[in-house]
Amino acid sequence: MHLSSDIDKPIEQELINYGLMNFDNIFYGFLTIFQIVTLEGWTEVMYNMMDARRGWLAVTMCTSVVILCANFLLNIILAILADEISSDDLEDSNEIKRKAQVSKSILRALNQR
Repeated sequence: MHLSSDIDKPIEQELINYGLMNFDNIFYGFLTIFQIVTLEGWTEVMYNMMDARRGWLAVTMCTSVVILCANFLLNIILAILADEISSDDLEDSNEIKRKAQVSKSILRALNQR
């Protein structure tokens, strides 16, 4: 089916997304899943999927990705990153304390001479 720019006016339609959000290849598929996970415009993607194929499958897929990925996996990833950052900060502070003790002992040794 060919869209006529005079009749259909595809630029003015809200749900087209200029053809960027689709599952035509692996790159666009990951980009579309990323958009759903970030919760930015995921309903538009779901509506486009409902118009294209089976509506119940689109609703099931989009809501399960939102529930599992956006709310659960994203929080787990953020918790892991926060834990790593805090452990790195602790190691850095221990390294600074060790260097301070070494420099104090060097100064004591120089003062004793």
